[in-house]
Amino acid sequence: GRSIHVYRNYFLPVQQWSSYLSGSGGSSLVFRYTVQGGDNDADGIESASPVVLNGGTIQDAAGNGATLTFAAPITTGVLVDTTAPALPAASISDGAAQRSMVKKLTLSFGEKVVLGTGAVTVKKSDGSDVPDTMLLVTNPSGDQKNYVLSFSGIGVVGGSLADGIYDLSVAAAGVHDLAGNALGGSFSQRFHRLYGDYDGNKTVNNGDYFWFKQTFGKNTGDTGFLALCDYDANGTVNNGDYFQFKKRFGVIYTY
Repeated sequence: GRSIHVYRNYFLPVQQWSSYLSGSGGSSLVFRYTVQGGDNDADGIESASPVVLNGGTIQDAAGNGATLTFAAPITTGVLVDTTAPALPAASISDGAAQRSMVKKLTLSFGEKVVLGTGAVTVKKSDGSDVPDTMLLVTNPSGDQKNYVLSFSGIGVVGGSLADGIYDLSVAAAGVHDLAGNALGGSFSQRFHRLYGDYDGNKTVNNGDYFWFKQTFGKNTGDTGFLALCDYDANGTVNNGDYFQFKKRFGVIYTY
């Protein structure tokens, strides 16, 4: 019977065996092992001598048994990865509490991943598209782990999303690690943007007015200038910004 094996080490202390596949009658034999779920080896598989006959035979035409020992090939570059990438961590505005200006979101994965077209979306909380707004997904560091989301279009003022409640979503089927494993599940995070909500508590109130008053009349570079109060990002906090702040005073978001 052709049940001859060659030992392969994929993930200590588990050992796997490559079984005879083809080559009888020739000078080269082919052994195969099909990678199974749970097989992992981050530093390269190893082959171990000798070949184990396991009830089979390897003989020449005269019936002489073959030498079963062999010099193992160098396979340190043959890696095995069957582990799905973990769900990412999401950061809004670099982790700042404020939701007055939301210009940037960040998705951080624990390993290198490739994002397919449409894998990452930002939609309104009712599932509809964000009007007149385009989502840009980039990887500025080139590390394939930290992806930055930004926005463009006429619906974007001062670089920020418009006011609203949003869902950031990552589709599992659209994200794969370099071994081809899909993300371990879909990801979603709800967030909001509300101009004037300087502490991120989903409302514009007297606490926010305190901060607005402190920076009113200041320009970029001035001590105390707060860019998150500059609604149109024109470099100064003025009456135009106050008008936008006043319109939102007392607004409360719930989610």
